[in-house]
Amino acid sequence: MSYPELKLIALALGAISYYVALTPPTPPATSNDMIYSGQLFEKLVRKISFSSKMFVTAAFMSEITMLVSTAYPISIPPPLFRAICPRLELDAENVLSTPPQFLAGLALLIVGGGIRMWCYRELGSLHTFEVAVRPEHRLVTSGPYAWVRHPSYTAVSLSILGLILLHFSRGGWNAECGIMDSGNGAWVKLYMFLALFSVASLWRRGIVEDDMLKHRFGAEWEGYRQRVPHRFMIGFY
Repeated sequence: MSYPELKLIALALGAISYYVALTPPTPPATSNDMIYSGQLFEKLVRKISFSSKMFVTAAFMSEITMLVSTAYPISIPPPLFRAICPRLELDAENVLSTPPQFLAGLALLIVGGGIRMWCYRELGSLHTFEVAVRPEHRLVTSGPYAWVRHPSYTAVSLSILGLILLHFSRGGWNAECGIMDSGNGAWVKLYMFLALFSVASLWRRGIVEDDMLKHRFGAEWEGYRQRVPHRFMIGFY
């Protein structure tokens, strides 16, 4: 038995979680802060975040349109629907399904968004989308920072993986509409490139932040590193 309403709610939760994970909670760092700008990602981070949210919002709207048009007697003009979904004939059973890959992707999106919000709360005004040490900076070791040193970057990576699992699962927009073989496939490939570029850049960021915090806090940071040896994920340095 299918429950399209539950899948619609799930898609809405996934979209909100991703939007939260990629939305800066504070203004940009200022000239008063010590800012790292040694890689291309740092100059583009807010533009990449904005572009990513636009791509993903469009993808979720397309997924929801595909689901609604399949589950309910709603007529969508064929030219509009073809722009969203090149395949006009869809497998209704697949579209309405929630396979394990879809549910795993949804779970990762929600967990990623939740961890990001937790990090925002713990860091408060110290959080910036830029790599920055502020004049009033203190070493935050509470909340998720008691488990890994860079949980915020882990959360973004989980959100990206969750999004890919969700949209490429059976019943997902990419899989059912054949997006990768259509003109829209170029946009999906661009998002994938930006996602991989971002994850690689965040890995580099973690190393740089460790060096900056070590320089700022010295023995206090060394003690923290010994208590929390995992940079991004428990079980991995």
